[in-house]
Amino acid sequence: MSQSLADFRTQEKDIKNSKLKQVNLEKEAAVTLQRIIIWGTCTMLLVLLLLAYFLFKSVRQRNKINVQLDNVNKDLEHLNLLNQKIFSANS
Repeated sequence: MSQSLADFRTQEKDIKNSKLKQVNLEKEAAVTLQRIIIWGTCTMLLVLLLLAYFLFKSVRQRNKINVQLDNVNKDLEHLNLLNQKIFSANS
């Protein structure tokens, strides 16, 4: 009788162990999925930050070039007016 009781308790413990192992595997899978989501989110955030940085840098460079072009256009307009004055005085 005591042997069958011991066998029953052993089987009961084995069942509990297998259930706990299954729960543990499910929790590990959930943690792995969370890690994948976190790493994916961090990677996407990094990519977005890099894109924003290069976009900002491009806009800043374009603005500098536009200022330089405006200065050159003003100089050309001044030279064009001077040229018109010179040729209209000779006529």
